[in-house]
Amino acid sequence: MAIDLHLDNMHCLAAVGMEEVGGFLGSADALLIHLNADPLFKTSIPEKTQADMAVGKPIFRGVSGDA
Repeated sequence: MAIDLHLDNMHCLAAVGMEEVGGFLGSADALLIHLNADPLFKTSIPEKTQADMAVGKPIFRGVSGDA
């Protein structure tokens, strides 16, 4: 979709191992947590929230409920 919309300032990367995740999160300007509008997600906090908070970057969240 990024290619179709000519978003040349967006880069989509392949999956990486857990030992590499911190480096990628640390190099980001901001982080995104987005969950589908599902009743299950209204009572949970995404697991990646702690990892994102640990790198001290702004977090944008598209979630409902307690998160």
